[in-house]
Amino acid sequence: MPSPPISVAGRVFLQGQNHVLAFDAYNGRELWSRHIEEAGRKYSQYYSASLVADDDAVYVVQHD
Repeated sequence: MPSPPISVAGRVFLQGQNHVLAFDAYNGRELWSRHIEEAGRKYSQYYSASLVADDDAVYVVQHD
């Protein structure tokens, strides 16, 4: 199960299976999408999330 979406500085980041997507929080326009093999971690609903972001970057856990 992927991490819930996170929002920072008007951007929303979503994690899917093997990809991460960023979109504008105000108008919904896609900003970018990246394929990241094995993005996320198993059982993130029980442990910490696999996405973290600040004003300048987004960090993604890859393969547990």
